Amino acid sequence: MLGQRPFGRWILILLAVLLVAGGAAGGAFWMVRRNPAVVQAAPEGTGPLYTIGELVTNLNEPNRRAYIQVEVAVEVQDQKVRKELETRAAQVKNEVLVILRARSMEHVQGAEGMRRLAEDLQARLNSLLPDAGVRKVYFTEFVVQ
Repeated sequence: MLGQRPFGRWILILLAVLLVAGGAAGGAFWMVRRNPAVVQAAPEGTGPLYTIGELVTNLNEPNRRAYIQVEVAVEVQDQKVRKELETRAAQVKNEVLVILRARSMEHVQGAEGMRRLAEDLQARLNSLLPDAGVRKVYFTEFVVQ
């Protein structure tokens, strides 16, 4: 019996490994059931993105200095619309800047201000295109000071 390990020790090690693996699997199952978004794929029908880029401009504040810094991306209907926006890149940036400069700090602050600004940008960009192909406007950076 010299050099042989007891059979009971191996069973204890096996039980410990099974307990840890079962706990990990149970925890993962519980997290997924609690938050189904963890396993959901991206929504179908999402269009290509066109990045306008980072823009910094003054806000319409006559009595004080205030500025807005945003990084804007737009979801478009298809690659044709994306290509059209690329072709008109200078015009697109100009239109976004015109809208931003017309806003006061009060109009762009908070979630509601961001939502209204995104809707206004979408409408203005769609007015530039032969077919209204801008589906949604996203702010990947949004700073107001």
